[in-house]
Formats: sequence, C-alpha cells, structure tokens
Amino acid sequence: MEAEIFEIPDGAGGTARVSVEWRVSAKARRVRLSLPAKGNPQIVLPANARRAVGLRLLQTHGEWLLKALQRREKRQAAEPPAQTLSEYLARVPQVTFAGRACPLHCQETTLGRPFFVFRGDASEPVIFKHRAGDFRETDLLALLRGLAAKTLPPRVAELAARVGVTVDRVTVRDQSSRWGSCSRRSTLSLNWRLVLLPPELQDHVIYHELAHRRVMNHSAQFWRQLNAWDPCTA
Repeated sequence: MEAEIFEIPDGAGGTARVSVEWRVSAKARRVRLSLPAKGNPQIVLPANARRAVGLRLLQTHGEWLLKALQRREKRQAAEPPAQTLSEYLARVPQVTFAGRACPLHCQETTLGRPFFVFRGDASEPVIFKHRAGDFRETDLLALLRGLAAKTLPPRVAELAARVGVTVDRVTVRDQSSRWGSCSRRSTLSLNWRLVLLPPELQDHVIYHELAHRRVMNHSAQFWRQLNAWDPCTA
C-alpha cells in the first residue's frame, strides 16, 4: 500500500503530521478512514473514487484520528510484554470451561503426536500430552484450539438457553483483533483464547455476543439487554 504524510487539524488550532496509507478495494462501497490495531491509518477507496474525496475525509476527521492514535499508544504502552504460551501457562496453569477454572497439567507422551485428556468435568484437571523432549509452542497452540473448539460451543448453548435466545452455529477461530462476533444468520464466532480467560470474563464475551441476537448494534438498548443478563455488569 502507498503511504503519504499529511498535515491534519489537531483540534487546538494547530496541525499534526500523520503517515496515512491508501488502499483501493473493489468491495468498498464508500470512502472509509480506519485505524488498524497496528500500522498506519488507512484511507480505503472504492475502485472508482477520487483521492480528493479521501483527502476531504481525512481533513474533516483529523481530530478524531489523532485522538484514536493517542488511545492506541496508551493501550499499547499498558500492555504486558509479549510472552510465549508456555510461559503464560507456567505462570497461570489453568483453562476455563463450563463456567469454571480448571487446573491444567502438561505431560510428555511417547506417541508421535500431541493430544489432550479432557473428561468434561471441570473439577478434574485437563492434561496436555506433548511430545517427549520436544515441547513446542505449535503443539500447545493446537491443543488449546482443540480444547476451545470442544468446550466453547456447549457453553454458548448453556448460556443461550439460560437467557432464552437461539444460536444456529458456533465457530472457534484465531481472531487477531476481537474476542467474538455475531452474524445476522445466528452464527457466533469466538476467539480460541477465551479458554485462557477467567470464567466470568469468558461468559461476559459470550453474553455480549448473545445480546446481539436481540439487538444487532451497540445502542443503549443493547447495553441494557447485556446488563440484564451478565452478572459482571450488574
């Protein structure tokens, strides 16, 4: 993508210099200014749009963009340093399913592939069996994703029945920028990393997506619905 530096209003009578990338998308229906989780802000243009339209959008939304960049910098500064999955689980040796935190034990296996032992009872530990003498992050990632695919859909079904909504399908994915989503076709997509969250936070994300089965936006009505269901927001 092509990047250029522009001066935009800072909302205080001055200007600020920002590097912005241009992207042309055949799927875009309108000009859009966005700020990804990483990298430069982007102006997305439909195939037949003029750059002048994108420039006007940048100038009129310059103050918003600068504030969004500041919020992103503060958020990144507050994030803990990156660590491997094995380091994290050595510090917090547990996973969440069925509304409870469950001990996690890692053991070697002489078999040629990793696997996990899961009896479906949150009072018993989950056992991750990794290849002997060859504990790999890729093994741990595959085991965690497998556990998430097995345990998250039943939890969604349980909470959905509790609040009286229906869900046709639950998928578990490796989402990079969100914990979950809900489509108009009654499909919930959840991030596998939910198995690493405390039980109340995992349920909060699920309740959030279930609330979209009633309200497909983030209006005041949506937040009232979520607050009525989720003990974490009470």
